[in-house]
Amino acid sequence: MSSPRSDVSVLIPFSEEDKDMAEILRQCPTVQVSEVIFNNIEEKETLLDYVQRLKKLVVDHNINIIVPTTSDVCTFAHAAIARDFPHIPGPSVESCYLAFHKAYSRQYLDPTENPPPYDVVDMDSPTILEDAQGALEKVGLPAFVKPAAAYGTFGVAKVENYEDMKLALQNLRTVRDEHPDFLASPSAAFFKDYFKQYLDVEKYPLALRDVVIVEPYLDAVALYTVDGCIVDKEIVHWTLKLCEVNARGSLQLQGCYRECYENANQDYVYLTAGRGIKYVTPPLTGRWASAYHVKFDNLERPGNLMDFDQIEKLKSDPDVLFTLTVGPDDDVTNFTCNAGWYFCKLFTYGNSREAMIRKLVDVLKLVVKKPERLTYPVHYGM
Repeated sequence: MSSPRSDVSVLIPFSEEDKDMAEILRQCPTVQVSEVIFNNIEEKETLLDYVQRLKKLVVDHNINIIVPTTSDVCTFAHAAIARDFPHIPGPSVESCYLAFHKAYSRQYLDPTENPPPYDVVDMDSPTILEDAQGALEKVGLPAFVKPAAAYGTFGVAKVENYEDMKLALQNLRTVRDEHPDFLASPSAAFFKDYFKQYLDVEKYPLALRDVVIVEPYLDAVALYTVDGCIVDKEIVHWTLKLCEVNARGSLQLQGCYRECYENANQDYVYLTAGRGIKYVTPPLTGRWASAYHVKFDNLERPGNLMDFDQIEKLKSDPDVLFTLTVGPDDDVTNFTCNAGWYFCKLFTYGNSREAMIRKLVDVLKLVVKKPERLTYPVHYGM
């Protein structure tokens, strides 16, 4: 006997109003959504300020479900509310933090017996240059330098020598000092009061410090394919088991699920949480799906990089889905990510693996004006 549909009021933090998303949530087959509240952080607000404001919304609108699919930092708001309102299901702050802070992720979550070396450099240490030199000696060259508490791959840099390392650290300190309100910057200021209230900062002292993690460089483009990783110049085929370790769904995976499963939506899992409803995986459709970030190493006017007229024509193709965040004439030169920021996601679908990949290649040929600038080049038929 099926359970009766229960009413839920939903809060979606870090998000502007999205009528399409609200309508999709209301179509959940197992839960009746009575209200959807979208809310975004305001300029100059810290994370703790924002959480306090969200808590008032929870009370005023009788919220009982949080949907945190928009960003990693969204999970912190979700976890804090779940702690303060026991009727709302959600992750712990500690679990979100371990999945978010790169140094603690390596310390606590690395599953391998012999994990690769890493080191941490404090950006405010009086011996920062000596510390950086020691980190490179421990890790080796080339290396990755990553802000431990940033997201969106902001500030990630490949360093090939000590001078590169000094430049990377200087760039990160400049951004932190000159743009302290930029949410993805490597600064603890945005999180500090929140962590003092919701996290054991004696157990995790790096929460109140600005640090970077130094790791061995991994050439992902050369060592990763659709089918598996490269070992000794051979593709090792794998079976992937996906796990959302940072307590939120993935907009990228959702673009695939929607085609591969009947009426699939990750957010429906959130809606059933704590409602006594066992979520059942929808039936497979037999379709294949791929998700590709159209990233460019150097950004300029989007219309110079992609053909927006072709994109508009392809929107009627049922085997293609574009997610665009800018228009052809928007200014994207201030997008802050030296790992290659993106303004377009491309999903392609097919009745076979071959058809899915062929569609991806054909679409990229039509819409990408400067394929030599792609961060993730496609060599299949290009």
